[in-house]
Amino acid sequence: MKLRLIFVRHATWEVLSRGKGLDEPGRESIRSLAAKLKQDLKIFPNKIFVGIQPRSIESAIILSEEFELGEDPEPMIQLDEGHGGQFVKFHMKKLPDDLKTVLCVSHANTISNEAQALGRENGVNLKNGAALIVEFDGENWSEANNPRYQIVEP
Repeated sequence: MKLRLIFVRHATWEVLSRGKGLDEPGRESIRSLAAKLKQDLKIFPNKIFVGIQPRSIESAIILSEEFELGEDPEPMIQLDEGHGGQFVKFHMKKLPDDLKTVLCVSHANTISNEAQALGRENGVNLKNGAALIVEFDGENWSEANNPRYQIVEP
């Protein structure tokens, strides 16, 4: 079975809201992305990790509901601004082997840095609500290698 690490950029948000919650088009784009992953690509994450910013958390909660995971996304400071590359460098190789598809919700710069940490020379510039799918060879995360990249937009 393939190993997949999926990075999702948070959706658009209410610029004037103090809590920086998502706007309705943002919520719809996240639902649309989930539908594409499920229906078109037959991808179903086993776990969702999320940065600690409200717009990332709300995006991750919607994804968790759409994929019917039955658990809240797990917050990780390493997926927040200023920590780019930390998830790949320190956490990916330690993921449990029963998690074959892991989804991480964060910000554009953080995701670009994570892509660079995986060897994608110029990182990536995702639109709000889009995903970078990274597929690896290997049976477990400690041996994940040969990353291949695909961008999916809502």
